[in-house]
Amino acid sequence: MTKIIIDPGHGGRDPGAVWPPYREKDWALDISLHLAESLSNMGFLVSLTRETDITLTPQERTMIVRESGAATCISNHINSGGGRGAEVIHSIFSNGKLAGHILDELVKAGQQRRRIYSRESTTYPGRDHFFMNRDTGKVETVIVEYGFIDHQVDRQALANPTYRRQLALATAKGVATYFNRAGQVKEASSNISSFASCLSPVTQKISSSKLVKEQQEYY
Repeated sequence: MTKIIIDPGHGGRDPGAVWPPYREKDWALDISLHLAESLSNMGFLVSLTRETDITLTPQERTMIVRESGAATCISNHINSGGGRGAEVIHSIFSNGKLAGHILDELVKAGQQRRRIYSRESTTYPGRDHFFMNRDTGKVETVIVEYGFIDHQVDRQALANPTYRRQLALATAKGVATYFNRAGQVKEASSNISSFASCLSPVTQKISSSKLVKEQQEYY
């Protein structure tokens, strides 16, 4: 059974990008929980780095991913800084196919295409710039930016829970296509309160931990 770990970006004392009253950490978690349910319904073994609003340092987050035994990590984020649309970041050692499948499905779901890219570190030549790509070991990690919180059109769309579920399903379709399971995609339910019982043990153990955030950017 293929294992997938989902990383809802930020959390706890780290809100991520903010446009009051909206916070990246909340939207990232919501999308991640719906994505987890969709992938679990398809037969993937799913865990998350967090399933509640806890704080994780970059070191703790990447350690969870490395030790998960997963084939792939989907790190979910909301962008900011002047732009519009979805983008997916992959490792410099990846062929970008997973990122491409995900972005194609996000566009089909109604989001504007921004770009797919990777970036080499200037501090660590020959390694990835983004720590989620650089420090997650053998796990193929992609960072999915679903839109810009500081762009009015993106923000209004992302504020809609139904649209966030659609984006989660789109990402699930992209993952399914990558693993040749496109015919097995099932949408997550709107009620995710009972989903914890479907998660692998690593997620439930992590969610009960007391963790501290060390400020460090994903990008």
